[in-house]
Amino acid sequence: TERVKGDTRRASSYQKAAAAIAEHGARITSGAQARALKGVGEKIEKKIDELIATGSLSRLERDRADVKVQALSELARVSGIGPKTAAGLVEQGVTDLDMLAAR
Repeated sequence: TERVKGDTRRASSYQKAAAAIAEHGARITSGAQARALKGVGEKIEKKIDELIATGSLSRLERDRADVKVQALSELARVSGIGPKTAAGLVEQGVTDLDMLAAR
């Protein structure tokens, strides 16, 4: 969702952390264990702890429930529409592919 919202820096951080965890090979059982890997920082450590403890991430659940984020995600699936264009369309009231096709 971060890339869809245009936060490429945060999306890149998540991607690097995910790659580091995948390359680790062993099962990660705590945020502290993940933190020892290159590319995993304090904030991602806390998110891993939350995910392990609760089975979900509050931020992700909030984003999934956010109508604007849902619209950005749907519009960004269209070839040629990136985060900035999708955000502009949402600001103009276009929130789904049907509305986009009607334009």
